[in-house]
Amino acid sequence: MWAYDGSTWTQVISGGGAPAYIDCMVVHGGLLFAGGDGEVWAFDGVSWVQVNEDGFGDPDYYGPFSMVAYNDTLYAGGGVRDRGATVWAYRGGAWAQVNDYGFGDLSNAWATTMAVFDGSLYVGTYHWLNGTEIWSTALTSASFRSWLPMVIRQFIEMLP
Repeated sequence: MWAYDGSTWTQVISGGGAPAYIDCMVVHGGLLFAGGDGEVWAFDGVSWVQVNEDGFGDPDYYGPFSMVAYNDTLYAGGGVRDRGATVWAYRGGAWAQVNDYGFGDLSNAWATTMAVFDGSLYVGTYHWLNGTEIWSTALTSASFRSWLPMVIRQFIEMLP
């Protein structure tokens, strides 16, 4: 990984000390978070520290492919082979899964993208049959198991 200060590129990761590859990055709480290869790392401008257990404790975990920060929480999306897409929340130094695997459908393989809009978290998935789905939940701790489908099969049906 390289950093640019406006005039010079400097290598900030060489060899170990971060994921084998990086799929996503986000700034949160004054730190740069990088995710990939089942790992999430935080960079304070000097050194990198892994902030999750490899694969969130599951050897079949893929990702994270997407991350977004909102208020005091960092969200990371990926998936577990044969179980489906996962969304993890990082708050106060601890991670917790905040969705049911695959949003209740194992064909929702991975949480590939996410965004916060109008007080809700939106998660785009790769779906084995539908191509893509979008799920949302209001950003309150009580609502995390109340995910609503926003788009299912819509994009596949729009293709020529």
